[in-house]
Order: sequence, then C-alpha cells, then structure tokens
Amino acid sequence: MPTQILEPSSRNNATQRFIVAVGAPLIVTTNGEFSLPYPLSIKAAPGSGGTILVEYRLSVDDDWTAWPDGTVSVVTIYKLDGNVNGLRFTALIAAGVAVIA
Repeated sequence: MPTQILEPSSRNNATQRFIVAVGAPLIVTTNGEFSLPYPLSIKAAPGSGGTILVEYRLSVDDDWTAWPDGTVSVVTIYKLDGNVNGLRFTALIAAGVAVIA
C-alpha cells in the first residue's frame, strides 16, 4: 500500500492534523534539504482499540527509529527538541490521528 508523503506547510510550527489510515503509513517530511521545524510537539491518537507507532529519521537516507514511547494505544504527546528529517506514523487495527505543532 502506498505511503503518503506530505510537506509541512511552512518552516514555522503551524499545527497540522492528519488521519493515519490502517495499512497506509503517513510520512511527514521535508524535501530532504531541511529538517522539520523544532521544537515540535507530536501527538499520536490511536483509534478505538488500535495502536500507532511513531518513528523518526535524521536524514532521508537513515533508517526509521521508534520514538521513546514506541507503539502507543492511548493518546500520547511528545516534545521533539532536535532536528529530524521526517516522522512516520503507522496505525494498526483502527485509523488514528497524528498532530504536529
């Protein structure tokens, strides 16, 4: 299933809300030349009975690394204090919501 690639709307921390569909990981990234704006608040809100795995990568060529909370089954918010090239959200069982601000 295709991965959705989305560009942040600006270099400022504009709040963005995305639906994370089951079987279609959502990637929020830049064009590869820049990092996402930071500090950045990340919210993962799994759907009823579902989970969301949140991962980050430091550059476009890096492997994905799970965020400190790993796969979450309840609404979880994390503050990112450093550079990352992208975030990936993967929903299992039920669609969820990802918010970055």
